[in-house]
Amino acid sequence: MDLSPLWISLKIAVIATIITFVLGILIARLVSKMKKGKAIVDSILSIPLVLPPTVVGFFLLVIFGSNSPIGKVLDKIGANVIFVQEAR
Repeated sequence: MDLSPLWISLKIAVIATIITFVLGILIARLVSKMKKGKAIVDSILSIPLVLPPTVVGFFLLVIFGSNSPIGKVLDKIGANVIFVQEAR
């Protein structure tokens, strides 16, 4: 039995957890020290908790799509964020 998909999933989960933990602590410290604009930043950070995952996925597709400014920059450097099926 091939266990490589399991190991890849575990590696990605551990890396994502570490990155999210570190960024979460840093952003929490930043927001706690803010005087102005705290409610706006807090609202922006709470959006993923309120929106359904399909809406967030759609926004990510729009942001990283080949027609967006970010997508065009990623395309120029050869990075492919969105999975596409290649023609055979």
